[in-house]
Amino acid sequence: MKLEKRIVIVAEINKKAIGIADLAIGSYRSSHTANLAISIRREYRNIGVGKKLIELGKQKGVKVIYLEVMKNNKHAIHLYEKIGFRNTGIFPKKYKYKDEYVDGLLYTFVLE
Repeated sequence: MKLEKRIVIVAEINKKAIGIADLAIGSYRSSHTANLAISIRREYRNIGVGKKLIELGKQKGVKVIYLEVMKNNKHAIHLYEKIGFRNTGIFPKKYKYKDEYVDGLLYTFVLE
């Protein structure tokens, strides 16, 4: 099965970009997986961009979506867990934030 390699959504309100979401689909032996990255302006979060990407991924045959998040990003972690993502790993000192190292957490969502 040949899949599109990337789905990108630019979220706009009144022709103003308020965020971007990217679903990068794997290749060859990982073509059933996709990496999710989302960046939404704080005042426009919780409008369904991530859920839309998950639906598009399902339509494209993706079976597993994964993402990385900083351990201290409690808001994002809460949202990912609410959607159905589960913590499946840790990357020690993955990010540098305000002159301190922060662990990265790996989250995965196995689609039905």
